[in-house]
Amino acid sequence: MSAEDIQAALEFWRKRESQQASVREIVQMALGAASPQGGIRFEGIQATGWIADFLAQLEGRAPFQELASPEGFHGALRPYQVRGYSWLSFLRQWGLGACLADDMGLGKTIQALALIQRDWPSNGKRPSLLICPMSVVGNWQKEAARFTPDLPVLVHHGLDRTRGPDFEAKAREHALVISSYALLHRDFEMLKAIPWAGVILDEAQNIKNPETRQAKAARALQADYRIALTGTPVENNVGDLWSILEFLNPGFLGAQAEFKRTFFIPIQANRDPEAMQRLKRLSGPFILRRLKTDKTIIADLPEKMEMNVFCTLTQEQASLYSAVVKDASEALDSTTGIQRKGVVLATLMKLKQVCNHPAQFLGDNSPLPGRSGKLARLTEMLEEMLEVGDRALLFTQFSEMGELLRRHLQDTFGREVLFLHGGVPKK
Repeated sequence: MSAEDIQAALEFWRKRESQQASVREIVQMALGAASPQGGIRFEGIQATGWIADFLAQLEGRAPFQELASPEGFHGALRPYQVRGYSWLSFLRQWGLGACLADDMGLGKTIQALALIQRDWPSNGKRPSLLICPMSVVGNWQKEAARFTPDLPVLVHHGLDRTRGPDFEAKAREHALVISSYALLHRDFEMLKAIPWAGVILDEAQNIKNPETRQAKAARALQADYRIALTGTPVENNVGDLWSILEFLNPGFLGAQAEFKRTFFIPIQANRDPEAMQRLKRLSGPFILRRLKTDKTIIADLPEKMEMNVFCTLTQEQASLYSAVVKDASEALDSTTGIQRKGVVLATLMKLKQVCNHPAQFLGDNSPLPGRSGKLARLTEMLEEMLEVGDRALLFTQFSEMGELLRRHLQDTFGREVLFLHGGVPKK
């Protein structure tokens, strides 16, 4: 160290003598995320009392308290879900953001709902905001009704959604407001005006590009706590991690240019193990990731898992659905006996096709993207699975839909997709 570096460090601490450090500043210094003037890096701090206990729990050197399911929560949390919900509560208590990055199917939704159920009575019954893809808005609404039926939930989307001052008044009457990424920037001024108890991003990889309007809008929201839910916190490169952590704990990893210089280039270009280890130390306390293959998780899981995913019809699907129902109603009025049964069966078949995709129902070989809620959700789920190296087996009742899926998934993911059906020869 040069004399100038030592002088800069001493000057830094002189200025700090009369100030109180926030929890965020203590954490930054403890993990080596803060540097005094002169570029001298903190490698940690020595602490006593409650600060030492808190840091030990944060860094995983001591267990944090596992909480009982909150009062009013319906359903039983599995042991690993109790740990996840307790971890979210621990970080929320200290005003720190958390990224729950559990494998798909392990119940990120239920753990987040448990936190909201626990937090709402103690935060003055202020609302939390949940932002998710449009394809899962209905699923969140149904899961909230199932596990937290006592919490008032407002779904904010659609042409008839509440706007202006009325929205803020209405939001304050609810524990949870659910909206989509599309409306995050479209209705940003309304959302920004509310001091939310918490902001939760589902499928948080949607903000991996920090320059998008929705990523900037998410970072600008007011909230006591922030949570990111994603099965793939890093989709392309470590740059994705900066965007999510900047939303969760602003400034913790430094400015984007500093992050690029300190971590992105050394890790992506040079595979620098020291940079990797330091980034892991800085981000690790705020990311919890469990896989279905983890031994501690397998012991908690049932032999078979079933998860119902509810998808919203697109406007085109809804119009076709209504037209099919109308035609069926008219046909039933003019038929009797066995013919009526035939009309009902034919109608059910058509409705299944509409729900799959308009292109299957119309049989016109038209483009697939953006026209089916079911296909959109399937694509999101497969993207998450493929990112972690999982494989999937899809079943469809219709061979023509299977061929549409094969071509779409092959084009989307750039890999061969096999389709086994009755027309495939044995050899």
